[in-house]
Amino acid sequence: MNIVKDLSQMRLNPIDERYVLCGWYEVESGAERVFVKGKDLRECVRKLVDSDADFGHTDAELEGGYIAAEYDVTGEAMSIANEISIETNRIRGIM
Repeated sequence: MNIVKDLSQMRLNPIDERYVLCGWYEVESGAERVFVKGKDLRECVRKLVDSDADFGHTDAELEGGYIAAEYDVTGEAMSIANEISIETNRIRGIM
C-alpha cells in the first residue's frame, strides 16, 4: 500500500501514481496525517478506506492534485469515501 507517514518518503511513479493526496483526518487518538499517492483521487481515497474503515466519517482536511497537492479536495474525498463504504457494505451483504 502506498500510504506514507512522512512526506520525505513520498516518491511518485510517473505512470501509475501521479496523483497526490495529503492532509489529516480525525481518529480516536487525535489527528492522523496522511500522504497517499495513486492514479487519481478515487484510488487514493480507496487506499485510505481500505486501511481504515472510519475514513470519510470523521473531520478531515485534505489537499490533492496531480504531481503536487495544491487543491482543497476535502468535500470530494469525503463523498468518494462514503460511496466506497456503501459499495463495500453492499458487497459484504451488510446493506
